[in-house]
Amino acid sequence: MPLWKKVWGKIGIVWFGFGFIFFMLIIFPLHYYFLKRERKNASHALNKLWGRFIFLWGATRIKIHNRHLIDKNQVYVITPNHSSYLDIPACHFLPLKQLRFIGKAELNDLPIFGWMFQRLHVPVQRDQASAAARSFIQSQKILKSGISMVIYPEGGIIRGSFLAPFKEGPFLLAIKLKLPILPVVIQNTNKIMPDFDGLYFFPFQTIHLHILEPILTENLNQEDLSELTQNVWKLVHDKMKSLQ
Repeated sequence: MPLWKKVWGKIGIVWFGFGFIFFMLIIFPLHYYFLKRERKNASHALNKLWGRFIFLWGATRIKIHNRHLIDKNQVYVITPNHSSYLDIPACHFLPLKQLRFIGKAELNDLPIFGWMFQRLHVPVQRDQASAAARSFIQSQKILKSGISMVIYPEGGIIRGSFLAPFKEGPFLLAIKLKLPILPVVIQNTNKIMPDFDGLYFFPFQTIHLHILEPILTENLNQEDLSELTQNVWKLVHDKMKSLQ
């Protein structure tokens, strides 16, 4: 990366980070009020507002493709690719009233944001089997309550345009609860906020959310788990490849 671009990217991340923290500080008292009273839907609405603000602050547009494929009254297990910290706020733009996320437990350690995340979403310690089992049970409860979940099946942020093999957990959830899977391809977040030799932020670009055809699981059982996981991986992989 040329020196001028590194400098521009570092200026960008300072600017974006200031907006990220500033608006979170503004809305945190409301998060505290709502989450102390278990009004999680109201807290999620705050996060949607926060997501819109930080992308406006960062001069970044969000464009949704194939919006018509989403039924707003349907509960989905949503399985996007994951290549940047921007993927979580970007997914708040999906046209669904409520969403919850599974994220790494390290997010709990972030000041202010971590307090909100662990009370609204599902943190998971992936290297601990008991913790992963608890997050699976918690996710089932959320989905059964009528709220869609975003679960990044690669298991973490993957640098570059490479799509890592999918873990089976999200697809097992979908099979057990007979819920449709909604594959989503997130494009450009790794270019806007790349993470190599530290974080950078490059504004004046567009994040694209490509919604793929939902996959029904009503007639599937656990024996179909591996094939289902591979099929969804191929759908996401092929779409990513077509966008390069």
